Amino acid sequence: MGKKKGKPRPFTRAPGPAPAASSPPRPSPAPASTQPAPAPSGPVVLRDQERARFAYERVAKVRDLGEKVFRDYENAVLDLGADILRVGLLAALAAVQRLGDRGKPLLDDLAKANIPGLEAKDGAQLVERARALDVDRYMIATRETLAVVSWLRRACQATFEDRG
Repeated sequence: MGKKKGKPRPFTRAPGPAPAASSPPRPSPAPASTQPAPAPSGPVVLRDQERARFAYERVAKVRDLGEKVFRDYENAVLDLGADILRVGLLAALAAVQRLGDRGKPLLDDLAKANIPGLEAKDGAQLVERARALDVDRYMIATRETLAVVSWLRRACQATFEDRG
């Protein structure tokens, strides 16, 4: 197997001088000052930290209402996340609303969760606000509701007692 003469190999540069740079070098994106940015004045609290605190506080209050109320709440929370992914936010909220008194604590908690676009005073108003959202706000509300529900689910699972 010898080399074929006369044909250049692919992806190789032809012999000769290196090509000249066609454009001047770009300025550095680094700031002129090498001083560090000032630190925030107070403690930095992430949105997930706020959601976690909210979820654990709400679940603790529901647990104080009794075992039956807590079980209904926990079942509604566990179903809500999967329902949002399966059928969408509005249908999932409607399913919780159909639970009546068993779903009311969860809807009320979601109304207090400061979900963008779904700020409401109670669960009934929350569902009405969700129906009035445009597509972009609906998608944001869906994503934020899933984040809150995932923290509520974690809080429910973490605060169990001996159920055996």
